[in-house]
Amino acid sequence: MLRKYMLRVLFLISLFSFGILPAYAEITTQLFRQTGDPVIGNKSGSITMVEFFDYQCSHCVEMYPVVESAIKDNPDLRVVYKLLPVRGPVSELAAKAVLAANKQGKFRALNHALMSTSQPLSENLIYSLARSSGLNVDKLKKDMKSKNIENQIQINMQLAKNLGIQGTPTFYLAKTNANNMSNVSTILGQVSQRELQNSINAAGQ
Repeated sequence: MLRKYMLRVLFLISLFSFGILPAYAEITTQLFRQTGDPVIGNKSGSITMVEFFDYQCSHCVEMYPVVESAIKDNPDLRVVYKLLPVRGPVSELAAKAVLAANKQGKFRALNHALMSTSQPLSENLIYSLARSSGLNVDKLKKDMKSKNIENQIQINMQLAKNLGIQGTPTFYLAKTNANNMSNVSTILGQVSQRELQNSINAAGQ
């Protein structure tokens, strides 16, 4: 634990020395408070968990019920979803679909459908799940072509690159008002319910 703390301190000192720290304040804002990101749980919660994920990532799918349980067990938890479609065109299509669904107030419904299906994702299946989730599919398709949604995905991709993310899922946790990366914790990959809860508890301290 001490070694981890000292490495973080040395990292921050190096950032300050080279004038990079202000950029990391901007990254923190993009991470926790980027306009347009789907947010569920307590939208005014004091603790925020950010998840970078891909709908064709098996570990992301397996983490879905873990995250849902965390939302249920932590009434002060705010969860921000960062679509990171790194597994090809179908992943990108699914990402655009859920961002478009968010405009209809149906992100959680379509997210649940995509995470819960036992079938391999395809264009037809995505639209079928959207329809069964109560979405206006014609409007969905139109919104999916918008420049705003394309830009949002590109922002996520660039942010992931800046953070050095190597795979999905990747989680970041901190107090919602965090203004730098010094108190942000990171979870890489799939973890247990207990491990996730421990990280949420630590983020609230």
